[in-house]
Amino acid sequence: MPDHLPTSLDHAIALRDAGQEKYFLPHVLSIQDERGGMLGAAVVLQDVTKFRLVDQLKSDMVSTVSHELKTPLTSIQMAVHLLLEEGVGPLSSKQIELLLAARQDSDRLLAMVNDLLDLTRIEQGRVRLDLRPVPVSELAQQARDRFEGPSEGSRN
Repeated sequence: MPDHLPTSLDHAIALRDAGQEKYFLPHVLSIQDERGGMLGAAVVLQDVTKFRLVDQLKSDMVSTVSHELKTPLTSIQMAVHLLLEEGVGPLSSKQIELLLAARQDSDRLLAMVNDLLDLTRIEQGRVRLDLRPVPVSELAQQARDRFEGPSEGSRN
């Protein structure tokens, strides 16, 4: 049997030590005789508690920052939308052009924030991935649609 040397913190096991939860990454090493026959195995537990805590802090920070960015971005999008509706007065063509660019940039930023939030949910195991074969043409079309954005001529 080959050695088992996991590197991902996902493989860490939790153990209680003096009432405190600690995380260990198990390394299983085979012990062989001089002819290569299997005699047994040695298990070494690497303490990865600090790495796990740092990883959790990173995930929490990304989640918090993403939520904090989402609120003002939504307000900016609403203000741009209301201005483009010309409810507060007519706009010049240059103002419309600037607002359309601002809307497109805020949409892109909001998509990035949502991606960060999704990534955090996936890392925390709160989202199940739909793993299934997908035709390459479908993936290419989704990517094209996502990065082309709204047409420049559109005002809404």
